[in-house]
Amino acid sequence: MLEEAYAMSAYSCNFLVQSFTAGHIRVPVKQLNSDVNGYNGYKLGYYHFSEDEKFGMNVMNRLNERWTCWGQKAFYDRFNQLHREKVVKALQDVVAQIFTAFGDPDFSGDYGAILNQVPEPDTRMQNNYPLFRVADDGRLLRRYRFNDLSCASTIDNWWGGTLLILSNHTLRRILWFAHQLVIKISVEDIRDNVRQ
Repeated sequence: MLEEAYAMSAYSCNFLVQSFTAGHIRVPVKQLNSDVNGYNGYKLGYYHFSEDEKFGMNVMNRLNERWTCWGQKAFYDRFNQLHREKVVKALQDVVAQIFTAFGDPDFSGDYGAILNQVPEPDTRMQNNYPLFRVADDGRLLRRYRFNDLSCASTIDNWWGGTLLILSNHTLRRILWFAHQLVIKISVEDIRDNVRQ
């Protein structure tokens, strides 16, 4: 019976581990999927997720512990040791509570002890500005300068399809060259009209 409890817990512990991952902490997945057309919302959420995973995030938990949280790919990297220790401790506490409940049928678990360990962005430390965030009034905002992690300005009038194009470096270059060509043609048209 104890092994069955451990097995059931292992499934839910996947979600606990995910909550310690930088990319899962502040991406507004629900809003992106509902406010941005279908697959575009998913792709934009993944772009935000990947950005936080790559650059990490200064976090804290309700126990006032502070550290830098990284993505899943960096889990076993040396610089990520403190973060890895936090994840392992939370998992060990889950296992310990299951074992306690197995020996004491009156033990109902202390979920707060586990949830208090889950990280949130540290408001005292500087983090990259989020690519997307939800305003207090529920509007989905995006960083004004899409690829500028230090841009604090946000806008609410953007379109997901255009943003996906902007997120693709090759397409951005093609669009830039096309834009320059249009400007050059326009300037030459103006010169020709002025000469006539």
